[in-house]
Amino acid sequence: MTRFTLHLIGRALVASICALPLLAGATASAAPALQPCTDSPGLCGSIDVPLDRANPLAGTTAIGFTLIPHGDASVASQGTLLAIAGGPGISSTSEWNGYLDELGPLLDARDLLLVDARGTGRSGAIDCQALQHGVGTVLAAVAACGAQLGSTISDYGTSAVADDIDAVRGALGIDRLDVLGTSYGGLVAEVYAIRHPAHLRTLTLDAPGNPSGADFWQVGSLHQMLRTVDLICERSPSCNPDVPDPIGQIAWLAKALRAHPLVGNAYDAGGQLHHVVLDETKLIANVLENSDGGYLYQGEIAAAAASLRAGDPVPLLRIAAQTDFPAFLDSGDPAFFSSGLNAAVVCAEWPVPWSESAAPAVRQAQYGKALRALPAGTLAPFGSDAWSAFLGLGPTGDFCTPWPITQQPAAPAGPGLAYPSVPTLVLSGEYDLQIPNEQAQAVAARFPGSQFVVLAKTGHTTLPSNGCAQGMVGEFIESAAPVDSTCSTSFAPGYAVGRFPVKAADAVPARVDPGAGDSSTAADRRIATAAWSAAYDALQQGFVGPPEAKAFGLRGGRYHYRFGDTGDRVALDGVRFTSDVAVSGLTGYDYATGATKTLLDVSLGGRGIGRLRITGQLFPHVGVLTVRGRLNGHRVALLVPTA
Repeated sequence: MTRFTLHLIGRALVASICALPLLAGATASAAPALQPCTDSPGLCGSIDVPLDRANPLAGTTAIGFTLIPHGDASVASQGTLLAIAGGPGISSTSEWNGYLDELGPLLDARDLLLVDARGTGRSGAIDCQALQHGVGTVLAAVAACGAQLGSTISDYGTSAVADDIDAVRGALGIDRLDVLGTSYGGLVAEVYAIRHPAHLRTLTLDAPGNPSGADFWQVGSLHQMLRTVDLICERSPSCNPDVPDPIGQIAWLAKALRAHPLVGNAYDAGGQLHHVVLDETKLIANVLENSDGGYLYQGEIAAAAASLRAGDPVPLLRIAAQTDFPAFLDSGDPAFFSSGLNAAVVCAEWPVPWSESAAPAVRQAQYGKALRALPAGTLAPFGSDAWSAFLGLGPTGDFCTPWPITQQPAAPAGPGLAYPSVPTLVLSGEYDLQIPNEQAQAVAARFPGSQFVVLAKTGHTTLPSNGCAQGMVGEFIESAAPVDSTCSTSFAPGYAVGRFPVKAADAVPARVDPGAGDSSTAADRRIATAAWSAAYDALQQGFVGPPEAKAFGLRGGRYHYRFGDTGDRVALDGVRFTSDVAVSGLTGYDYATGATKTLLDVSLGGRGIGRLRITGQLFPHVGVLTVRGRLNGHRVALLVPTA
């Protein structure tokens, strides 16, 4: 980060402004005025573009942008990388920090251009109060936002955004761009490639949206949710043996909640008590589509379902408490994400099963008819009403039925349009819960000679969390040629739970460490598992809790989670994963090495029975941890899993 700051002080800043390349025929007076940004490194500016290019009398709108000169001032720029954020509705200029981190050395010799799409960030962010802040009902907020936009309601399309970007490029005198689009930004990049191929050097699409090829009912996303749960459990040495059919457990749970929602009280990872009502829609929207904590809930849900099935609701009640948030959320400052712009794009361009010329009430009826006409089993294992309610939270389902447009424009991308032969790399996360792998692959197939790569154990948009993706993107943009994608298949298993034992006797016994002098009994080994599970569970819950969380163990006791400079530390006080085994002591891990040194005083039924020391590499989950100490007077030398 420092290299950008240093480059933008004193005369270096003036030099950066003066050194901007100009296209042949462009003049300095035609270039936009640039000033040092106040909220990011680089130079900020704006240009005026037609509000409606088909109607010159409609006036203009300002398009804001940030240009961050390359980090190494001693070398000439090797080009300009345009990064486009997703949403729709996310401000690209507000994402500068993430792009600098993700693109790293690539920006030593390349300038970074960020352009806010019309209706976002510094390009006149749309602020529909009710829709933005989750006030009232979703449909009423959508209707009010459409009314607020009035005659401009059709002026925020993806094609217009692509043309705005090209206008900024031209104003800055840049000949060709390396374009990187993430999520909906991938659709913008796709449309830019179709409309302005002559100014494109390379195209990188990370989890590209694909409304023209996506089915309205999001069946692909449904399958991706289930596949993610299945893969996480299958790869876990803890979950796999105990849960041979995770999807079957989800199917049972969905049916059970459809008939009788789960009602009860439980604490979240911040120690707050919730009265929860978990129904089938919340299971989908709040749990299965929630990737918090590194897919914590996907790793727990099958075992929690099995527990409920056996009469123990405690694990599922805790999941419900930790995912107990409103269906209609406050989206915060529209300068960072505009819900109004999101609606303006989605309701104009995404396919719908109703007539755009019909009144809202008629659209609702047509929507209901289309839902009932789906072939049996299309949305299995979920009920159609629950899945429809999930979609209607936005921006699909019946979300757009009140949107006041009478005709959708032609699809800005998709079959039937001419796609350029340009070096193209398309990335997709194996665990992407928003854009299924098949949908991203369909986008890749439209570009002749493109390279499509699925990144193992990675979620929606791969660049923020996957070093392999970052390396491939850097190499691809440097070479403008296909890259070695071998690293994309490499992964370590994720955390998952095979069972939530009520008592230690129900736990899977820890393995004996051969040749290490173990003299434990079978009961000792089950107690050791229960003890480690109590500590590890507290550590995992901390990943979804607030900083410095003081919270409760699954079945009792308290823990205090602390984030440190070199690692996380958790103080345990009588924490119980099973009802009869309690642990006190310390656990945690080191950021640099991923190693844990866990010290536990263990009690059974309120009586102290020994002390355990658990050590080894906890992250990534590539092996086992060693357990040493004494339980019930016996020397223990055991092994416990990390995943």
